[in-house]
Amino acid sequence: MPTDLEFLETHRRIWQAKPRLRECYARYHDMILEHCPREARVLELGCGIGTLAEKARAEGHGRWIATDILETGCARIRCDATRLPFRPGSIDRIVFIDVLHHIARPLAFFEDAARALGSRGELMCVEPWVTLLSFPIYRWIHHEGCDLTRHPGSPFDRTGGKAAYEGDNGIPSLLCRRLRASDWERLGFEPPVVKTFNDFAYFSTRGFREGRDAIGPIFEGARFFFDRLLSPCSGVLGSRALIRWRRLT
Repeated sequence: MPTDLEFLETHRRIWQAKPRLRECYARYHDMILEHCPREARVLELGCGIGTLAEKARAEGHGRWIATDILETGCARIRCDATRLPFRPGSIDRIVFIDVLHHIARPLAFFEDAARALGSRGELMCVEPWVTLLSFPIYRWIHHEGCDLTRHPGSPFDRTGGKAAYEGDNGIPSLLCRRLRASDWERLGFEPPVVKTFNDFAYFSTRGFREGRDAIGPIFEGARFFFDRLLSPCSGVLGSRALIRWRRLT
C-alpha cells in the first residue's frame, strides 16, 4: 500500500498529465471562489497539491491560508481539521474540495469550524453526492466506496483508525440528510444549502486513475449533453454537490 505522501505524489503526476481532469477541477474551483470575497480571510482545508490555492492567489485572494494534515509542500500550515489553530472568530470563510468525506470526526470538525469562523461566516465545499445514479458508481466502482450504514458522527470507528486519504463518498450525503436543523444549531450552523450537479465529464476522465485522459469528443459530449442540458435532473443524475453552511451568529 502506498503511503499518504506517495498517494499525493501520484495525484500530482496524474494532474499534470490530464488537462481535461484539470478542466473539471477548474469548474469546482470557480464554484468555491464565487462565494469568497477577495478581501476575506479564507482558510482552505486539505489543500493537497495546492491547485485551489494557486488559482485563488492568481485571482487576487491575498489572505488565502492553505492547510493540510500532511506536510505537502503546498500547505502554509499543517493542522487537523478538528483542532484548528486559529483564534475564535478570526476566519471569514472555510473552504475545501473532497475533504469532508475523509474527516474521521465530522461533528467535531463542524464545532471547531463554528468557533474559528467570524459572525455570519461561511463554510463551503464541493463533495461527492449520493443519488440514484451515483450510488452504484461510488459503492462498487470508486475505490473509496460508499457505505450508507456508517454513523455520520464517527464514520471510521469500525476500521480502527484511518489513513489521511481513506474516505467514504457517502459521508456528505449522510450528514446533510440525517442531521436535523436542531443538530446543526447545536454545532453552530444554519442547515446546509445543497446544490447538486451532474459530473459526467469527470467520469469520462476516470479521475485520478493512472492512464489516458478522456478522449476529446467524449469529454465535450458528456460536458455539454449530460452536465449542461440535463442539469435540471441533477437530483437523480448528479454525483457531486456544492454545499454551504452559514454560522448562526
